[in-house]
Amino acid sequence: MKFISKEHEFKFVRLLKLTKSNDCYHRALAYLFSLCDDCYKNVNILFDFDNSLIRTGGLGATWQTATSLKVTRLAFNLFNGYC
Repeated sequence: MKFISKEHEFKFVRLLKLTKSNDCYHRALAYLFSLCDDCYKNVNILFDFDNSLIRTGGLGATWQTATSLKVTRLAFNLFNGYC
C-alpha cells in the first residue's frame, strides 16, 4: 500500500484499529478517510465504528468541502456500494 506521507500511514493504522477489521472494505475506508484531513477530523460523523456502518447523514454536514464530499462518496461506495 502506498501512502502520501508518514502522517497518512499513521492515521490509516489508527482508523483501521478502530474498525476492528482488516478486510478490504475497511482498509479502503480507512485509507480514504485518513487521506483527507476534513474526513479524518469528522470520521465519527461519517462512520459508526461500533456497528461498522456508514453514516450517510455526514454527506450533508456543513464542514464538507467539494473534495471531502468526493472522498466520502468514494469511501462509502468502496465500503458497501453506496451510490
